[in-house]
Amino acid sequence: MLLLALLLTRAKPASATRLAAKQDVQSFWQTANAGFSHINYSAYLGGESGMTARWNAQWLSHWSSGGWLRGKHVGDYGIGAGLLGKILCMNHSIARYVGLDIAARQLEAAATMFQALPGCRHTLILQSGSPDFSSLGLDVLISQQVIQHFPSKSYVDA
Repeated sequence: MLLLALLLTRAKPASATRLAAKQDVQSFWQTANAGFSHINYSAYLGGESGMTARWNAQWLSHWSSGGWLRGKHVGDYGIGAGLLGKILCMNHSIARYVGLDIAARQLEAAATMFQALPGCRHTLILQSGSPDFSSLGLDVLISQQVIQHFPSKSYVDA
């Protein structure tokens, strides 16, 4: 399995640092709002088209060139509202999409999006604890703008 971890740098807001230090990670992301939760894409980078254009420019067009993603089983760790899964299903002919998130409301938003995509084979998983990616049968695992949000001593002391 190929792990494609995209850590797109963005200044971390002080409020996120303070909250993450006081709460467990799952509780924090269940209640985070605005640009952090990415459920409302219209409020972030000009909506879905803005997000898609950014991803294409930064990495997606490179990774999908020549049909490389076609027929793959793709996992997405930290799916927000599922926009990347929608793009992968609609534009890149993946065989199956597996979306994992630690916040139930993210998965609820993604489930609504996937209902409108009848041909997209997908599985949405509420993740608690350490994920066992090996059991999912993935060819590719994508994690973008997620890993840097997991609190660590260096993260909350910054």
